[in-house]
Amino acid sequence: MVDRIEEDEVIQAAPRTELVLTRRFWELISGATPSIEQQTHLEFFSTSAITNFLDGQEAQTIKVLGDGASSVAHNANIKRNTAGQASAILLIDQVYTFTYKDAIWYEDC
Repeated sequence: MVDRIEEDEVIQAAPRTELVLTRRFWELISGATPSIEQQTHLEFFSTSAITNFLDGQEAQTIKVLGDGASSVAHNANIKRNTAGQASAILLIDQVYTFTYKDAIWYEDC
C-alpha cells in the first residue's frame, strides 16, 4: 500500500504487528470421558471420576480446576503423579496440568 509519493521517493506504511492473547474460557465438563477437543481450561460441572480425556491432540496441554469432589484416574490413559493410587480427588481451587503424548495424558510435575 502506497501512502504517498514525494518526487522520486515512494514512502510506504509499515505493517503493524501486535501480539494478542488467544481468548480462553473455562469449559464445564462432566462424565467419565469428556471430549476436550480444542479445549485448554476445564472445570467440573458435577462430581465426576475422569478415566480419559477424549479427542486430544499430540502435545495438547489442558488445565483442570479441582473442585474437591471430582477425581482423575491413574490408569492406561492418564498417568498421574499419584502413582500407586487408582485415582485421587482433585483439591479444591488447585489447577492440574496434563499434556497429551502418544495417546496418553501425563500430569505435569
